[in-house]
Amino acid sequence: MPTVHTDHETIAAELDRLVAADPVRATMLGTIRLNLEDTAWAAVGEAGLAVRSGERYPVLLTGSWAAGELSELVGLLRGLARLRGLSGEVDLVEQVATALAHPGPAERIGQRLFRLDALVPPVGVAG
Repeated sequence: MPTVHTDHETIAAELDRLVAADPVRATMLGTIRLNLEDTAWAAVGEAGLAVRSGERYPVLLTGSWAAGELSELVGLLRGLARLRGLSGEVDLVEQVATALAHPGPAERIGQRLFRLDALVPPVGVAG
C-alpha cells in the first residue's frame, strides 16, 4: 500500500531523492519541492509517487504503479480534500482519472518530455 505523508520534511526528502536521481525528468518534482505549502501531500508507492505542493494544485503522478497499488492510490485520492486535478504521464493520468470516475478531477494535465537531438536553424525565414 502507498504510504501517505503530509509533513514537509518527509515530502521534501522524497522529492530531493528523486530529483537527484534524474534531474532532467524530475523538473516538475523540483518545482513542487520549491513550493511546498502547509497542505502538501504525497503518497509513495514501491516505484511511484503521487504528490502535490498544496490543495490549490493538481496531484502529480510519477513512476510506475502495480495494479494493486494503483487501486489503493485511487482510494486515497478519493479521500483527498480538494482534489483539483491530475498531472503527469498521459496514460497514467487517464488511467487514474477513469478509475476515479464521478466526480473525477476537474483538471487533467498530460505531460511529455521531448529531447532535441540536433537543432536545424531555419533557412529563408524573416524575423
